[in-house]
Amino acid sequence: MIRRSIPNGKNIAKISNKKTKKIENWMNNYPRKILGYKTANELVLELTKNKKVLS
Repeated sequence: MIRRSIPNGKNIAKISNKKTKKIENWMNNYPRKILGYKTANELVLELTKNKKVLS
């Protein structure tokens, strides 16, 4: 998924922190079939809510 934003062969070490955070945010908010079309952030929120209820 990272290669959608950073072309193959480009030195990742030279990517700015701003660009890295933008890619990170996009990846964490991208719906995935394997997660039931939820985003990673949505799933984490659900799991932490459930954990608080169980505690």
